[in-house]
Amino acid sequence: MNSSVATSARADDAVRPLAPGYFALVMATGIVSVAMNNADQPVLSGLLLAIALAAYVVLVVL
Repeated sequence: MNSSVATSARADDAVRPLAPGYFALVMATGIVSVAMNNADQPVLSGLLLAIALAAYVVLVVL
């Protein structure tokens, strides 16, 4: 078996049991962070960005 196929299969097996809401959390938090930055709310934007990054790291580790 090709190593890239094996890696893809492992990634697929790891992601399959996760609910779509986990990914939506990261995406939505990032979108709202950008919106807050555009609305001249840099502190709130930074806080939301930190939350999105933390959630992303958790997903990568899982």
